[in-house]
Amino acid sequence: MKYLLCLTIFTFLSACSSNHSILNIPSNQSIEIDYPDYDYYTVNLKNKSNAGLGVAVLLKDTEEQIKGFGLSPNSREELSVDSKSKLVLSNKSTKTISVRVGVEPKSRKYNMASKSQ
Repeated sequence: MKYLLCLTIFTFLSACSSNHSILNIPSNQSIEIDYPDYDYYTVNLKNKSNAGLGVAVLLKDTEEQIKGFGLSPNSREELSVDSKSKLVLSNKSTKTISVRVGVEPKSRKYNMASKSQ
């Protein structure tokens, strides 16, 4: 019975945390995150490694950086990204970096095609 209860609790906790993913960014590589169907989205980051992580928000049209900072080892940050921008996570270190990323899309863009049907 205790085993079943523990399994149920573990399953519930796993389901609650399913909106987070662990990304492994190889040395000298970058990852782009974009949700074009939303007006904006909130991103929760946790650097799970011992090296710094570059975080930048770039305009999609021009690649101009409008926000940027370094995320220290084992630290967290939350930021918002609008639909005209994309999030770029960069690893300039010599080792792979693990980062937990949670994305919460907000305010879905209005779709005229679905309204007319």
